[in-house]
Amino acid sequence: MSSPEVDWVLAQLGSVVGSLTVPLRRVDRDESTILDGDIRSRTEDLQQANYVGATLADVATEPRGAEYNLSREAVVGVRIEGLNHSEWGHVDPDGSEGIVWQNGDTGLVDRIRSTLLAERTWPDAGGTDVSYTHLEVANQAPQSELYADYYRYDFDVVFDGYEDLS
Repeated sequence: MSSPEVDWVLAQLGSVVGSLTVPLRRVDRDESTILDGDIRSRTEDLQQANYVGATLADVATEPRGAEYNLSREAVVGVRIEGLNHSEWGHVDPDGSEGIVWQNGDTGLVDRIRSTLLAERTWPDAGGTDVSYTHLEVANQAPQSELYADYYRYDFDVVFDGYEDLS
């Protein structure tokens, strides 16, 4: 079963999927499921679409006050993957035959980050007893320079809030 935090991240990215002219598929990496289609072969699938996946990386809690409440921090790891259009993918540096990977404004990475940060205060990502006050994007790690035609960008979405155990 996936966590509420992973479900929230993938739900927010549904608006990005619907706004692009190139295909983007969301992956719940905890459940190994594709929300927008299915996966058979990594290379062949990257020729069909770009992918964004989310997984619950960590949850840390510590007692808060004299009651049975906890401060809570949950970390969701996000990975964005694409293939250069010259290798039959959908990433194109000038945007004419696909989407720009990252340009600070309208690139795929930028759209995904902006969509998540738009709901950074009081994101409704917790379970029944969990309330998050804010989120931030941290540990950004562009990996594309390690490969010729394969694009990859990783970052964490850090949820900060509290859990009411009373």
